[in-house]
Amino acid sequence: METTSLQSEHIPIDSKKAIIIDLLSGTAAGALSTLAGYPLDLIKFRQQVQQVSVIKASKQIFQEGRLSGFFKGSLSPVLGNIPINSLIFAANGFCNKQFNNQQTKLNEFQKIYLSGCFAGAVSLIAFVPTELIKVRIQDMHQQQNHLYKKVVDVPTFGIYFSSYNIYQKMFGMDPNSKISDQNVTFLVKKMLAGGLAGSTTWFFAYPFDVIKSVAQTERFINHSSFQIMRHLHREHGLSIYHQGLMSCLTRAFVVNSFCFVIYEYCCQQLNHML
Repeated sequence: METTSLQSEHIPIDSKKAIIIDLLSGTAAGALSTLAGYPLDLIKFRQQVQQVSVIKASKQIFQEGRLSGFFKGSLSPVLGNIPINSLIFAANGFCNKQFNNQQTKLNEFQKIYLSGCFAGAVSLIAFVPTELIKVRIQDMHQQQNHLYKKVVDVPTFGIYFSSYNIYQKMFGMDPNSKISDQNVTFLVKKMLAGGLAGSTTWFFAYPFDVIKSVAQTERFINHSSFQIMRHLHREHGLSIYHQGLMSCLTRAFVVNSFCFVIYEYCCQQLNHML
């Protein structure tokens, strides 16, 4: 107990406050944005696994559970995004502050990218088991197998945060401006930057996500990534890697246009309250 107390004293009060704010804001942003984009996420998954069109996948989901069918399994990812997004934003914010407090030869883009990668690595603590449970529910398989099978590429989180920063600058925005102090045009640009950042990230990550989704279904649970790639190429060709891509990019745009705005707004409000 004494050792823990001494270690905690090395963390400045302001840093502790920032971490708490990032954790709480990431929680709100992740839960709300995930719920908003879940129907599109479910459609994307059905396309990847069953190789069907958006319309056919949507019809199947509607026939199985009407409107509520589009939210089948949503509780798992929504609750799962509480630790995932809180860890992502807290780790990213912490790493950014460490870079800013120290003199390095890294430029701004490199700092943001590496902070995002660090956040991605930290988030895997909560991400992998939650994602596997979600896929099991969506695919209607109930067997419990290896939770830590197939890990998402950490560099995609670097793309996520760095592209958001780039898009904001492209729109002539100051990334540090407060949302509550700006007009509607600023808010729209902020949402557009977040949406494009999400879509850009998923554009590069999508082929790996296809392999991951197939790998976590019952039929391929014990297959290596290379074996799955060979099977997919033999059965479907290269087209399998962009099957459902548009619905994925649309979902990513919707989710992340809300995610960053909710996160930043919550940060601003909590800074005043705490």
